[in-house]
Amino acid sequence: MFIATILFIEYCRLYEELRRKGLSMGDADLLIAATAKANQLTLKTMDKDLEKLREHGINIEIAQPTD
Repeated sequence: MFIATILFIEYCRLYEELRRKGLSMGDADLLIAATAKANQLTLKTMDKDLEKLREHGINIEIAQPTD
């Protein structure tokens, strides 16, 4: 299966799961999250809003800003 197809399928799954719960997310963030999930990677971000993705099987690490 092509990588793009795998990412598209994961993107659609995440989109639908969030929609069913009444949640939304920007396309760019959703694509990044789908990429992390499809490749079993940890998503490191400073965006605390992405923590809601943990319950969807995505490993999230919230980075702290440095001075």
